[in-house]
Parts: sequence; C-alpha cells; structure tokens
Amino acid sequence: MPQISVIIPAYKTQQYIERCIYSVLGQTLGDIEIILVNDSSPDNTLSMMEQIASTWSGDKTIRIISHEQNRGLSAARNTGLASAQGEFIYFLDSDDYIAPNALETLLRLAQAEDSPVTIGGVLQVDQEDTPLDHQICHIKDTVLKGKEEILHALQILDIYISGWNKLVHRDWLLENNILFDEGYLHEDWPWCLRLALRADKIICSTHICYYYVCRPGSITDGKDLNKCFKIAQMIQKLVEILDENGERETMNSWVFARAQELRGHISLNFKGIAKNIVMAHCFSLLPASFATGILSSKKRACLKLWKILPSWVRHAALHHLAGK
Repeated sequence: MPQISVIIPAYKTQQYIERCIYSVLGQTLGDIEIILVNDSSPDNTLSMMEQIASTWSGDKTIRIISHEQNRGLSAARNTGLASAQGEFIYFLDSDDYIAPNALETLLRLAQAEDSPVTIGGVLQVDQEDTPLDHQICHIKDTVLKGKEEILHALQILDIYISGWNKLVHRDWLLENNILFDEGYLHEDWPWCLRLALRADKIICSTHICYYYVCRPGSITDGKDLNKCFKIAQMIQKLVEILDENGERETMNSWVFARAQELRGHISLNFKGIAKNIVMAHCFSLLPASFATGILSSKKRACLKLWKILPSWVRHAALHHLAGK
C-alpha cells in the first residue's frame, strides 16, 4: 500500500499538465501513487499523460483512468478516489503544482498528530510563476480540535474552501462517505463542509505546499446563466447538509457569505432587466431569509413578482436570456 495517492483530474490542461505531474514525480517522498483521471479531454492532455507514464521509471507509480465522456471535476475526483490504494489521499488540480517537499511535510505532520486532515500553505502565482499580491488564502500554524473550533475556522477561512491541498486519511474519508457532489459548480463547498463536520482534529501549516495558478477561463468566469443557477443549487445543498447535522444556526453567516458571492457574481456579469431576472430566479431557489438579508428592496420586489409569474413566462424569459 502506498503512503499517498495523489489524484489529478485533467481536462483541457495540456499547457499545464506536464509541470503538474513532474511536481509530484519530484517529491522527496517516494512511496506515492499518481492517479491521472482524463475527463475525456479533447486536446492533447491525455497523450501527454501517456507519454510521461510510458517513459517514467522512478520510484513512484503512475496510473491513468479515462472517462468515456466528460463528467466534470467532481466525478473525476470520485473516480480517482474509488481507485486509490494509498493510506492518504491528496487532490491536485492539473493546472497547479506542488512544492518538492509538500507531501513529505504534510505526511509527517499527519502522522505526528494522528490527524485525519492536514492542510499546508498556499501561494497564488500567475502563469509565469510570479507570486501575486492578492492571495486567496492565508493558512496559520495551528491544531484545530473539536467541531466548534473547526467550524469556526471554516467560517473565517482559516480552512480554505478547496478540495486540493488537503492530505486526508483514505479510510476515514470513505467511512464518513465524504465524496464530491456531481453535477454542481463549487463542488468543494459541500466537500469541505462535510470534512469540517466530521473531523475531530485538523492540522494547518504555513509551510508552502501548493502553488495555485491564476489563469483565465475558470468555471466562474463569464456571463453564463447555467453557472449562476448551479451556484444557487450548491448553496441550497449547503443548507441541506447543515440542517441534516443540526448546524444551520452555527454556520448561517458562512452560508450567507456564499449567497453574497452569488449576488456579486450576478451583478458583475449581468445588467438591467437581465440582472433582475437572473437574481430573482437564483434567489427563488434559496430560503426566503437569504433574500431578506442580502437583496435590496427593489430586488426583493422582483423576486416576489418572479415567484407569481406563470412557469411558462419564467421559462420563456430564461430561454431568451440564454440565447443572447
């Protein structure tokens, strides 16, 4: 059994995949299996992975799994997890890369503290590897213990909401049925929430382990109705998880923050009546308290009107916007 299974989902990342894979092959820790999940990528990503795998002869193993059709990041991660044999799991996005001693550092911390989840520092860089002034997260050196302390850390972003850069014990992950929800955007949100709800201890280290590459074309970029709707559905999923675990009141401000992000995304990408329609539809999918606490009186009036419109009118309006 390898100590760590590194799962790398890949789709349209031919420009980055080689650096990503070699950052794992160059790890100071040797007992690693790399699981490359080709999510039916239409470019040269798969051929590049096959070339690396066929010529590699070092101390780490490489396996490639391919989806027959594109199923999304969540499905690719779940496919890798189902095939993984390592004692620990580490998810790595194929356009990012890790520091040479990242996995050894995280493993030693996990073993020393007997922790199911261990998190390292993150550095955000541009496509030329230059560190950016604005960093997406600031990890602290800390040992989080107990649900109250861990959930608070999640709320204040001491635990960054991502699937990557977290070394997680595989058996613990499977025993708690912590998988990625498929068919959504921001699949990291519920995964991290379940992680925080189930873990009795989480280790955080400022040691830079993960290099997050900021590049155009992310899943939240652009004027896309479907993206907005899926974000709203994901927020509703968070509400369901918290209700199931009796933690809705504890985490209410955290979920509100996600809804505020949705409002900001809509405002940035849509104007005029289109913004009112998209805002009304998205917030109609969420509990009423979200509209009361987040939307202006004008937007709340649009929401009330949207809810009483016949379904065919709402469908026609959305279809018209999608065609623009």
